[in-house]
Amino acid sequence: MLSQERLDDETFILKALAPDIASTARPGQFCMVGTQPPNLHDPLLNRPLSIFDAQSDGAISFLYKVIGKGTKLLASKCLGAKICILGPLGRGFAIRADRPALLIGGGMGIAPLYFLAKAGKWKRPSAMLVGLPTYRGFQQLVNDLGQVVETLFVSTDDGTYGHKGLVTEIMDKGLSAVGSGDDGQAPVIYCCGPRPMMKAVYLAAEETGLECQVSLEARMACGTGLCLGCATPKASGGYLHVCKEGPVTDAKEIKW
Repeated sequence: MLSQERLDDETFILKALAPDIASTARPGQFCMVGTQPPNLHDPLLNRPLSIFDAQSDGAISFLYKVIGKGTKLLASKCLGAKICILGPLGRGFAIRADRPALLIGGGMGIAPLYFLAKAGKWKRPSAMLVGLPTYRGFQQLVNDLGQVVETLFVSTDDGTYGHKGLVTEIMDKGLSAVGSGDDGQAPVIYCCGPRPMMKAVYLAAEETGLECQVSLEARMACGTGLCLGCATPKASGGYLHVCKEGPVTDAKEIKW
């Protein structure tokens, strides 16, 4: 491990040296991350974490929140500690570099969007909408996000920065910033966050006929399609397995 940055009591950015993963990772992919022995069997399973950043020097980063025992153990690790990282896994975003981009992230859904914004290289306008519980502790993260997109809008639950309320309430601002598509270049929405938030974004995109890619979150044991524990109902019937056919998919594919 190269560093462990604490943003608030529950949120961390972990950076580790993993050159093979960093060189092949695509925005939207994830890794299965866990601690080394003596915690090999407690907890037994690693945790799926979206790739927050992958650098040319071989460093890879994860933005994550402490939720249970596994992430609590991960947060206790310090510089030089060894951790398990399996990846990159899953399907990433389909980047439409010739069309305007609107990135929408809520909470830890911001994680894959920083990497996406850095790698996008859009030839058209790009903007990001970020929803956070508070600005306290997240000042540097907000500043970093503002460096990788042309326009950044922030909403906070407590009103400490930007719009007070839900990130979906400022979608109109984001769409205005990147253009409505009247010139034949309709924007593409790239979204990750809580399921109700992504559903609201999808419904708004449907009303205007915009392409909407969502990065799904799901509990999983293996990350490679063996356990089938990450099944999500599809709109057309049957199931989509987040680890293999996701985590990124067209929002139309999901039964919301």
